[in-house]
Amino acid sequence: MLPLSPPSTLLTILVENQTVLGRWRALTHKYAKQGMPNLTEELTKMLVADVRNLLIVAGSSVGQVDALIARNRNNLRSIVEAAIAFRRAIGEEIISCDFETILVHPGDAFDVSSMTDSYDVSKKPAGRVGEDNATRKVLCTAGLGLRRSKKVKTDGEAGTQWEVSMLHKPLVILDMVSS
Repeated sequence: MLPLSPPSTLLTILVENQTVLGRWRALTHKYAKQGMPNLTEELTKMLVADVRNLLIVAGSSVGQVDALIARNRNNLRSIVEAAIAFRRAIGEEIISCDFETILVHPGDAFDVSSMTDSYDVSKKPAGRVGEDNATRKVLCTAGLGLRRSKKVKTDGEAGTQWEVSMLHKPLVILDMVSS
């Protein structure tokens, strides 16, 4: 899982107050997109390609997949537009704190305090329900988490403190599901 650290990687920025940090972040996000005039179209194409590949690997015929995608292309575009709007909101419109989406990498140890097992416990194989959390590994992320970081105190570089709140734990699928 991504470490709980300040959202900024530049040590010199740590002494600035949260409003200044937030404004720089908002401007960076705003102007970084200027080189991508067709962002929605490009991301929609990528999503369509990924969905198509997943459905084919899952056993659907190419004809079924193409028909399904043709009927639902606007829905996929709506998902991309919502994701872009959400990213704009947390990256450009809110400057009082920083929001980060959280995903868990495959192979990371399962930590109940920072992740949610999305697989229904009642469906786990017999003998596995009480398995020790320390031995459970993440197979993949099933839903992103959201974390808020707010700079609360600055007494020079060494006195910087961050208030970090997990607003939504990422949902994960554990590797025991595949065994």
